[in-house]
Amino acid sequence: MLQITTANTEFNLLSGFDWALVISMVITILNTFALTIFCLRLKAISMLLLGVRGVKANFIFSIALTTTTKTTDISADIVWKLIKEILSDLVGLEAIMTLVLILLFIKLLIRIFCTKQAISMH
Repeated sequence: MLQITTANTEFNLLSGFDWALVISMVITILNTFALTIFCLRLKAISMLLLGVRGVKANFIFSIALTTTTKTTDISADIVWKLIKEILSDLVGLEAIMTLVLILLFIKLLIRIFCTKQAISMH
């Protein structure tokens, strides 16, 4: 004989399973909130340290064995390397991704606005 039963959707105060579900959902929400806060703090610290360059510890005690004269000739290759180094120091991957996202959002807004204008003209 086939019996059709409906799912029990009521919260039972005496059921341990129902309380376990509620407690696990509360813990999951709190963990998600805490991880979000920690992630944002880590990103803030990494953005703060973006301009700080790494330093070698032995540069204080190193003595140049030979003296060299500096040339004033600046080639395009040196300038291009300098520009690439400055851009890599100033602009990280996250900043580039944020810029791309902002540009895509602006393009979407322009497309929506143009579509809205075309609909309102007809």
